[in-house]
Amino acid sequence: MLDYGAFPGAVATIVGCCHTNNDRGEIVGFSIEPNNPYFGRALIWQGTEPKDLNAFVRDPGPFVQLTGAFSINDAGEIVCQGVTNTGDLHACLAVPHSGAVLNESVSPATRQLGSPVPLSDNARELLRRRLGIRGR
Repeated sequence: MLDYGAFPGAVATIVGCCHTNNDRGEIVGFSIEPNNPYFGRALIWQGTEPKDLNAFVRDPGPFVQLTGAFSINDAGEIVCQGVTNTGDLHACLAVPHSGAVLNESVSPATRQLGSPVPLSDNARELLRRRLGIRGR
């Protein structure tokens, strides 16, 4: 068992249960922060220290802040959610800027994430079914 640490200022640092790590050992999750206007942020672990995923976003696009990260694949693509410029909460997909290849790290030291894009209604529905989420 390893201690992956807590995010500074968070009352809880959470890693989900399924598909939250990849073959490179990168893990995604989120923090809960009562003093944060968005109540938390999306996190990534590349080692034993959680880092704010927002720090790696080159161009935030329509998002003010990414608030949670729920899945990462071996190419470094991350399913996340964020608050948009209009104050709505949307699911999104963050993709490494240079188009990561299998077994290539998405380490912040070497690459950044491109602008996250909101998921289409069709993609959102597929994600809901995959995660077993009911309702809107």
